[in-house]
Amino acid sequence: MTTVKQALMEKIDPMNGRHLEHIARYQFAVPFVKGRVLDLSCCNGYESKLLAKAGKKAISEIIAVVTDKEAVAYAENVCYHPLLSFRHGSITDDNYVSELGKFDTIVGFDTIRETEDRSNFMEQIHRLLTPEGTVLLSASLNGGNAGRKNTVFNQRPLLTPEQFRFLFVGFQETAFYGQTGVLFEPSKPAPDIEICIGIGTGIR
Repeated sequence: MTTVKQALMEKIDPMNGRHLEHIARYQFAVPFVKGRVLDLSCCNGYESKLLAKAGKKAISEIIAVVTDKEAVAYAENVCYHPLLSFRHGSITDDNYVSELGKFDTIVGFDTIRETEDRSNFMEQIHRLLTPEGTVLLSASLNGGNAGRKNTVFNQRPLLTPEQFRFLFVGFQETAFYGQTGVLFEPSKPAPDIEICIGIGTGIR
């Protein structure tokens, strides 16, 4: 059974700007992804499969978290890859997090905005990462997004640059990139940045 969100995704024009931005973030992530990988940004599975295919030499396994139970069978059917598996659940669930184990890389594009308790979200990220692990997160920042309206996929308020920077205080090394369309350049979270990607490595 196809969920409403999957149906909407399937109808998106491949040249839709927002869609291209999302795919570009996964392409950007490939050089940083290695070992056992957790993808928290899984929608219908296509992006997780992109990571598996492009990073197969460095990746040992990808687990893609699917919050919609019906979407698991859909993703397994449409986006099969030998390195990739899909699991229904939420990392806000302590038992679920315990069952997942540890990961060398966690990808969470466009997920933090949909999280009610960001502190708990980052605590779970720390629980899931190996001591030297890496997390990649992205967020639309309110300073540079005056013209962007909430969508069916994003109903919560945008993050401020300060809120986004604060997510990474628990990491030894950090790097930030601004995204414009499908292009990226090093840039700290700032009011004029529309979309920011943060990378944290090594838990303090």
